[in-house]
Amino acid sequence: GNTNTPLLTLPFNSNRDSRHNYRTVEQTKLFKNREVCRDVFLYSLRNFYQHVRSFGTTSTFFPHPKEQSVVEDITKECKKLMMETLLDCNILWFVEFFVDLLLQIGLVPLE
Repeated sequence: GNTNTPLLTLPFNSNRDSRHNYRTVEQTKLFKNREVCRDVFLYSLRNFYQHVRSFGTTSTFFPHPKEQSVVEDITKECKKLMMETLLDCNILWFVEFFVDLLLQIGLVPLE
């Protein structure tokens, strides 16, 4: 098995991740939107990594048109879903989530 697989989850942070911090109807709506967006994004990211591994490469440069096409399709799907789903008031949350995940993933090379 590959030991250099990125961990595509973040440690539980009670301030960010506990639904008990979101008590009103509006706050619950925001929290649910975050969950949906997180799941859409992580699904797309896992799909990307799965395809990268299936190409037998450790790079995100894809010389073959088929590989590039698959990556572009995944990217387009993720952007479309995120733009249709992410509420404006959750953009800062998503940026922070993305940066935290990027810092975690960036520590593990693709292999």
